[in-house]
Amino acid sequence: MPSDRSGKVYVLALTPPNQLPLIPTPAEYVETCLQAGRSTKRYGREWILGQGKRDDQLLTGRIGFRGAQGVAEVYDDSIKDFRPMAVPAGLAVSYVVNLVTLKLAVQPRGSEIKLNGLIGAFRALLSSDREMWKVSIPGKVAITYTEWLETVDKVTEVKFHLRKPNPHYQDTPDLQALLDQAEAESARLRLRSSEGLDVSSPFVTQSMKHVGLGYGDAVLVGQRQGPAGLSETIYNSQLNSEESGFAAPASENGEVSADTLTKVLAGADNASGVSQGDSSDQEQQSASKQ
Repeated sequence: MPSDRSGKVYVLALTPPNQLPLIPTPAEYVETCLQAGRSTKRYGREWILGQGKRDDQLLTGRIGFRGAQGVAEVYDDSIKDFRPMAVPAGLAVSYVVNLVTLKLAVQPRGSEIKLNGLIGAFRALLSSDREMWKVSIPGKVAITYTEWLETVDKVTEVKFHLRKPNPHYQDTPDLQALLDQAEAESARLRLRSSEGLDVSSPFVTQSMKHVGLGYGDAVLVGQRQGPAGLSETIYNSQLNSEESGFAAPASENGEVSADTLTKVLAGADNASGVSQGDSSDQEQQSASKQ
């Protein structure tokens, strides 16, 4: 029986640095960087690439994380009692890259594999110390947090992922006190209010400044009133733009298949001049029917 579940797929543009040499070509470079076994560490989590497959201009593979082992109490019939058993932690998702257009389709998975984690992992896998790749949503105009803030009526949720700076804090005493007093290297914070948060408060202002200096990321959920009524918008500091994705059919475990990712990617490439945020209902329905 077909599953009635769906997942959200994002199509991202991979933009090489200006000084990337002609040999290898960007396509060859991307394929080399996304070889099975390559890994990168971010915020204490190791992201690692699984086996990939090249089919003409499409590169399909899996990316996931390897976490610290946990312990589960498992009942053992032989001793008629429970015994501890080491349980490895990890989760992976499929991705598809068009090596001609340098566009990537991938699906975040709940709280375990978030969009910003995937963006950071792919950026780190492609970049070197001197050459940084850009990962963005194609067709979306880059805007600052302040510019986005002027377009919304209120902000109902802010999610921060912050880490200690190197070498020192820059005029962020409230944030510094939070991390230093807890002797924390990093922090995940979530602020919510249906009535609207005070984003001009010192802590939020300092945290956004800290993010702007490159020591973390932020996702903000806002609401704006338009001709069609109230709508929700999400600003992502990693993308420097609003988020937008495609609803796509998923299996019973919630994962979107590589074949479906390929169809979503093809649809995005064919929709010339139409960004993921435009005509979203039509595009999402189209992705779901394929």
